[in-house]
Amino acid sequence: MFKPALASLLLVGALPAAGQSYIEDFSTFTSSLNPGDFGGDFQQTTTASVAGNDLTVTIVTGDTPGNPNDPAPSAAQFYGGGFQTVVTDPIAPGNFTSTDESDYFIEFDLSASASTFTRGTIFLKFRTEAGADVAGQYSVGHNNNANLAAGITSAFAGNTAPVSINLADFFGGPATLPDLSTVGEIQFALYLTANDAAYEANSAANTFTVDNLGVRVIPEPASAALLAGGALCLIARRRRTA
Repeated sequence: MFKPALASLLLVGALPAAGQSYIEDFSTFTSSLNPGDFGGDFQQTTTASVAGNDLTVTIVTGDTPGNPNDPAPSAAQFYGGGFQTVVTDPIAPGNFTSTDESDYFIEFDLSASASTFTRGTIFLKFRTEAGADVAGQYSVGHNNNANLAAGITSAFAGNTAPVSINLADFFGGPATLPDLSTVGEIQFALYLTANDAAYEANSAANTFTVDNLGVRVIPEPASAALLAGGALCLIARRRRTA
């Protein structure tokens, strides 16, 4: 059986991994939302909207039977769409103080209709509240990140898939992460694609939904040390008064 002091210490050791999350749940979303097509012959039409605390993207294929100017894309050709938006309300200057990329996780929940999108790409920027770029553009794709690939597969199997990607796994950005203390928002874009055979004949079914989008930050060593030190003081105090 664990002694109370040891159990408390083990609990403290687990705290830093939880970190602090800055999440947009789309309940009071007021930022701009820009849909866009991605890949293929660009004859599809993509729309995006926020309703019911979800951000939903719908892709209408550009296949018009009998119209030689609007042919169906090749089955080997991948095309689709997505959105770009800004997450600002949960984030304030001073939230991001670490200069270690591995302390940051980009997270969101992904769900989808019966269509089977198999590929995805994320683009990310850290920006000031005025919209100035702080650290350049980051990107990551399904082909170089197992978490994103697994999330897409799970979502299109009918699940709500939590996706969490460490910033260190993104490409682009500066060689060394700069001071992010002035960051007041992130610009986030997600595009998903499929081949022609994977799209539903009913275009309204070609949708995917994103919720709880934002950044989770693992406490820096100094913060973790303060948490641990405070907990140890409490443990010592309890032992003295026992």
